[in-house]
Amino acid sequence: MKLGIFASVLVLSTSANAAVVNTLNNIQYEWLELSATAGMSRLDVMGQINNTNSELYGYEYATREQVEDLLLSYSGSYAVDGITGSRSESSVVTGLSRFLDDFGSYSAPSSGRPTTTGDGDLVYFDTIHNMRGLYGFGDTCSQYGGFRTSCISNVIVYSQGDEDVAAVISQSFGWNSQTTTPYLASDDLRGNFGSHLVRVVPIPAAVWLFGSGLIGLAGFARRKKA
Repeated sequence: MKLGIFASVLVLSTSANAAVVNTLNNIQYEWLELSATAGMSRLDVMGQINNTNSELYGYEYATREQVEDLLLSYSGSYAVDGITGSRSESSVVTGLSRFLDDFGSYSAPSSGRPTTTGDGDLVYFDTIHNMRGLYGFGDTCSQYGGFRTSCISNVIVYSQGDEDVAAVISQSFGWNSQTTTPYLASDDLRGNFGSHLVRVVPIPAAVWLFGSGLIGLAGFARRKKA
């Protein structure tokens, strides 16, 4: 697991869309929830990102490293980085369930099919909650360059009734740093995919003014002492 990840999550409402604010590696980020862009093509999203009148203006596609840190911050004490398959360990299940609560999810009923978790447990589930998200560009996700090469996250939580019993992040979809040839997404990919859009939370002008004032006072005090 990567070190130095600290996450405190706050869900805000920004105009029509909800945003998730958290701190990763001492940087405060604002993430747009995935459901806000589900069903939009990558080209649709890029057009809105560059449109000053759009609610997406100012966001950008997160890098693979940012998404890895985001998912690891939710997954709890287990180092899920690189694991393919499900887990029943409570911190992973609870954390990734919270991720889907924050970022949106799709649900598909099932018929009590069994799944073997990464912990080796056999569990039966009634419902699948999942959300897939596009992120990254070109060489940030693959050994191949080009606009059409991008990563996909796939977060799934299995439930028995009202209880979440297993969770998974699919390595095959490329979010893991060890995957050199992740899923290749076309520009017009749509469906139950959202876009991992993020921006650094700007420091308020008042904080800058306060800080510059303190610096000015410190300089004045030094001159007076001299």
